[in-house]
Amino acid sequence: MSEGSTPGGLADPMAASPPGPGELHVWWAEVPPGGLGAAGDLGDPDAGAAPGVLAAHLDEATRARLRRMARQEDRDRGVLAHSIARRLLAAAAGGRPQDVELVRHCAGCGSAEHGKPFLRAAPGGGAGPAPQFNLTHSGRVVAVALGPADLPVGVDVEAARGLDWAPLRRNVFADDEWAAAGAAADPERERFAIWARKEAAVKASGHGLALGLSQVRTVSAAGRWSATLPGGVGLVTGWDLDTARRHVGAVGVLAGAGPGAALRPPVVHQAAVLPTGSEQSGNIE
Repeated sequence: MSEGSTPGGLADPMAASPPGPGELHVWWAEVPPGGLGAAGDLGDPDAGAAPGVLAAHLDEATRARLRRMARQEDRDRGVLAHSIARRLLAAAAGGRPQDVELVRHCAGCGSAEHGKPFLRAAPGGGAGPAPQFNLTHSGRVVAVALGPADLPVGVDVEAARGLDWAPLRRNVFADDEWAAAGAAADPERERFAIWARKEAAVKASGHGLALGLSQVRTVSAAGRWSATLPGGVGLVTGWDLDTARRHVGAVGVLAGAGPGAALRPPVVHQAAVLPTGSEQSGNIE
């Protein structure tokens, strides 16, 4: 368990408390071995079929995008990640998950057609600036990071899997990072960890992969890390995340983005897949 983690059972994101000044919360969950079943069914508006209890948290545009995915496992990860994100945002800002309205903004080109997602406004009409968030999924794990308005946050998870690193080495790693990974006790895991740190860093900045991962320079020690972004974009400070077996993760915050308070280590929760009181379980065990 990484620094700042909290032990205990599964928690419902709808019962989450909003992050306070300098606080960073990370919620993660694992898609069950049998998939989401009926709970993740995306429905069919043309046939009058309603979505399942988790898919009902999403807006129709997101459900339509997920329906176009060919693989069921990709659809399940997307449904669960977006459901958790909307439950957290509704808990933090008021309203219902399905009423959460998101917008996108690319820090590189200023486009609203792509880029990092943001909460447009408090869905319940609440006052105050909207919290920052970011989401990710890989393998069977999904994760959502939530912070106050002045903490631009990025999160990434990577499922450890067999990869041919040769074509990726120059696109992801600096020479010293590649050498450091090779000297680690578990070189394969460390390569995925470096990758996750870099992805979290560029997502926190709002520029995404346009920055080029090989140009992002990382330094890590004892579960904490920092990343220097190219082009004067800034510095990201972060932490490694422990989630499910054979997955690595990282969460980072763009430094100096707002006045804020002293940044604290993240509080990590494992989220319950289904909302409290839900009876629609399908294949979920």
